[in-house]
Amino acid sequence: MMIETFFVYLVIAVFVAYLLTPRKEGGRTLPSPRLSTKPPPEPPKPMPISHREELADGLDALGEFEPLPKGQELVNFWGARIGKCGRAILEALVEVYSNAITRVEIAALTGYEAGSGSFSNYISKLRTLELINGTKEIKAADCLFA
Repeated sequence: MMIETFFVYLVIAVFVAYLLTPRKEGGRTLPSPRLSTKPPPEPPKPMPISHREELADGLDALGEFEPLPKGQELVNFWGARIGKCGRAILEALVEVYSNAITRVEIAALTGYEAGSGSFSNYISKLRTLELINGTKEIKAADCLFA
């Protein structure tokens, strides 16, 4: 009887140890979900009733501002702010607008190396500013011609 009781306690101890042992998932050690003490996450906040209200509040907070120019003036505006290589890339794409061209073709039009780091950085910067679209075939954004 004493041995049977010992085995019962041993089984209970092994089971408790199993519950208390952190688990590994994807190389990370995670606490056992059965013993989590974290409160459940808060539900997401509801969306605002109207995005127009947010826009109006934002415009009120912004105050007076001068809107961006349009057309060629917008190209000149950004060209003055993005550096020599960026300006050359943007102007080359504006010249062939409505056609998408490759990085190699842009490099040929601008005189820059298509594989250089600065060329890639300027392509990325122009894409971030949403002045150009595309990855393999690149073209000037439609907003430059609105």
